[in-house]
Amino acid sequence: MAPKESPTIHRLNGRLNAQRRWHPDTDTTELEQDLAACRISEYARKIMAEAPALTQAHIDDVAAILSKVGA
Repeated sequence: MAPKESPTIHRLNGRLNAQRRWHPDTDTTELEQDLAACRISEYARKIMAEAPALTQAHIDDVAAILSKVGA
């Protein structure tokens, strides 16, 4: 069984699929980026809810990874 998606992920996924279906020539890059960011955020929230608090060094490491993505 697939993991349960948040309402926001479900909504964004629906918007992206509708855009691809009804307007296949339209650029969907922004919707794809929004969906990816939402999935990453939801996953990070889930992990952080289960984990002990991070040190500032850990937070800086994660922030550095995220700031380099797409660069």
